[in-house]
Amino acid sequence: MGTNTSAEIPTHAIEPGGYDRTTRITQVNSMKRRVRQSAVASRHDSLSLDVLKQFRLIYGAVHRHFRAVERRCGLSGAQAWMVRELARVPSLGVSELAKRMSVHQSTASQLVEKLVRAGFVERATHGEDRRRVKLQLTRRGSACARRLPPPAEGVLPRALDTLSDASLRALRAHLAELISLLQTRRAQDARAPLGKL
Repeated sequence: MGTNTSAEIPTHAIEPGGYDRTTRITQVNSMKRRVRQSAVASRHDSLSLDVLKQFRLIYGAVHRHFRAVERRCGLSGAQAWMVRELARVPSLGVSELAKRMSVHQSTASQLVEKLVRAGFVERATHGEDRRRVKLQLTRRGSACARRLPPPAEGVLPRALDTLSDASLRALRAHLAELISLLQTRRAQDARAPLGKL
């Protein structure tokens, strides 16, 4: 007696074209997985681009503010911040300015030197401690401070200062993860003015 092939694959399971139903289901499921994976990848790409656009908006806002400052007084953003700090609290020292601006002391010294040479700031010895040098604005520096567009510290520091502690902690954690992926080893950039990066 010959072999009955229809007993191995039931007739009702065979579709036109010779495909059995199991193979067809496998192919359909595989196609669905590929579609889902493609959709997930597309959503991820879209999210990445949205975040990239947000960074562009931040950079654009910072850059426009720096340009506005430069048009008013010909100063960089960091120099303008320093001028405004001296207008708020006269007779600050270099180390105090560096702390207020969260920059390295050598960076603050360089900024002060440029402002002194440009005639915006002058040095004077402290009355009680002759070794301590205090900084104060000249007439030109005071006039510039009055013309500077707010905020003096820049739009990004001001915006960060208005965020809640919870938002700042979350932002710090997410940015730390991003920075680790960038594999940057220039730790000194964290203490450099934005306009110099």
